Amino acid sequence: MRAQPAARVSGRATRMGASVALALLLISVTTGVSASKAMKVSSPVVVRSTSHSVQLSIRLNRVMYPRSSLVDVSARIDNHGSLPIVDELSSCSGLPGEAQVVGPRGQNVYPPVFKSEPPETACTGPGYLPIQPGSSYSWHQFVILRGGRVREEATVKVRVDPSSSSVQEVGLSTPFARVQLTVSQKPRLVIHTSPVVYAILRGLATPATGSVRYVDWYRCPNESGWRGTGATWETAVAGPRLEPGCPQPSEWHVIAGVPGQPVAHGDYTRPVT
Repeated sequence: MRAQPAARVSGRATRMGASVALALLLISVTTGVSASKAMKVSSPVVVRSTSHSVQLSIRLNRVMYPRSSLVDVSARIDNHGSLPIVDELSSCSGLPGEAQVVGPRGQNVYPPVFKSEPPETACTGPGYLPIQPGSSYSWHQFVILRGGRVREEATVKVRVDPSSSSVQEVGLSTPFARVQLTVSQKPRLVIHTSPVVYAILRGLATPATGSVRYVDWYRCPNESGWRGTGATWETAVAGPRLEPGCPQPSEWHVIAGVPGQPVAHGDYTRPVT
């Protein structure tokens, strides 16, 4: 007669064991889904296209970024043909191609770097990069993610007929690399005017782990033309302080940021006295 309570305990233990097993299964499934999502978010985005045996491709390091982030885009041209090709370098950046960020309405939202470019832009004229059969050329460029679609465009000269010296100009364009844009804390540039003009980058979402990169254009006193770093984001400083090319510019426009985080804008015009 005393075996009946023991049987009830055994049944209860069985039900408890089943509940624990179900809970562990749910935890395992949830963890697996979370890990899958994390892997997807951190996975690189690569797109490519091929025309006339020339392949153009771009890569972004992950699929999710804060809106208006400064992002490193890597690009590559592969010559899969049997004849040399010549890539036409950009007259301003000197790069074999141009990364473009496209907005929801299909318009280019980057470039330009600034919404209003300097009145005068000093460009040297196009250069040319030969790429032999079976060879490739890679490069990096920075963009501001003002939109969620990125593509690369380039122009190459190819020989269609091996027996002829005439060449054909071919425009290459990749499909869109699509990224997800999130809302994040935006940094700011605080401009100081004494004893000289300079700016401090403040309010980064996470501490900077690398150099602060910036582009700017400015006008120095008693000069009619504009100066600047250019639009390639090659200028970098170790700390948050940025300075124009002269201590007391009459006008200064600057955009700065840390790769992977949103950029900040700063504008200064010297008061008229």
